[in-house]
Amino acid sequence: MPRPRVKGVPLGFMLLFVALLMSCLPVPRMSDVRFSFAALQEKPVSESKVVPKTVTTLKQDAQKAYQDGVQLEMNKEYVEAVAAFREAIDIDPQFAEAYAHLGLVQIELKNYLEAIGAFKSQLAVTPQEPEKLAVVHANLGYAYERSKDLDQAIEEYKKVIELTPNNAEAFATLAAAYGEKDLIAEAVNAYQRSLELRPNNKETLRAFGALCTDNNLFVEATHIYDRLYSLDKSDAEAIRSLAWLYLKLESYPKAIEMYRKLLAMEPESMGERLSLAIAYEKNSQPDSAIVQYEKVLRTQPENSQLYCNIAFLYSDAKKPAQAIENAKKGLELKASDACLNCAWGRALERLSDYEGAIEKFKLAVNDTQWGDYAQKQIERQQKLIQRKEALKEKEELGY
Repeated sequence: MPRPRVKGVPLGFMLLFVALLMSCLPVPRMSDVRFSFAALQEKPVSESKVVPKTVTTLKQDAQKAYQDGVQLEMNKEYVEAVAAFREAIDIDPQFAEAYAHLGLVQIELKNYLEAIGAFKSQLAVTPQEPEKLAVVHANLGYAYERSKDLDQAIEEYKKVIELTPNNAEAFATLAAAYGEKDLIAEAVNAYQRSLELRPNNKETLRAFGALCTDNNLFVEATHIYDRLYSLDKSDAEAIRSLAWLYLKLESYPKAIEMYRKLLAMEPESMGERLSLAIAYEKNSQPDSAIVQYEKVLRTQPENSQLYCNIAFLYSDAKKPAQAIENAKKGLELKASDACLNCAWGRALERLSDYEGAIEKFKLAVNDTQWGDYAQKQIERQQKLIQRKEALKEKEELGY
């Protein structure tokens, strides 16, 4: 049977030609196959373009980070707030409020140098408007003050005043910095300037009063606290300060008046009651002083010093028996107490028992606090004994 032909070409020859042709073609590698397949898979249906964020979008992102920081600051999560404010600044380097809050949060974290840096950066982006610049300088001054750089703090507060000359708060803040640096005259002047601008500001009056009191300017302090009292007759702190100052200035009737007012408001205040007792005692009102001391004693029955004070006052009130009774009670709590022995000796003098008084005063001669007093009293008793003997002799001789 004849072999089949293709257009006159024997089929076998045709198959041989195809085989030779295939052997000359390059054989694809498996990696080429995989790459082609992967490329086919990853090829997008339609290519997308990356759209850059607009200025508006960036502002919104910065505002979002800033608001997050404010919330964290309010929650006292200061470390996280720092990160949020820094993010806002990274997005918008002109974000003045973010610098301000970053500085304040750094102060809370006691990172004062970082706070100073934040406020300085805020200055660079703050509009050249006096009120806005003054706020930044005030915060910068506060950061310097907290870092104990008082000289630089004072300079910043002065800049605030240069920018806003009628800023009463700036003068008060400057005064406080002067006071901390012990520049008392400068502090007084700054407080006075602040009060010229804002006469009835209680916070400034209290700070000024405290400065004067701490620096022994008692007369000036009295005037200041009297202004506070005139503004509010129920101001307990003003009354307390006035009472103490009047006592210090030996204006005992006024001190008594103020302590009585204070105790009407705070009847359980034993410290103030004790001061009232002292004021009565200094004002030569022993009976009134005894009443106040005994009220304090009821709350402090183990206080031997109170027995001593009461014993002396009973002697002054010409009640020596009660004086000795209280001295004995005190000595039961504190044996050999020099004060109590002196009080007992004083009472014995009232009873004209000068020899007995000498024995009591001798028990206190070696005491560091009461020794000099006891020795003088011994000498006094000896003179009284001599006088007593002289009078007796005079009576006996009839002349």
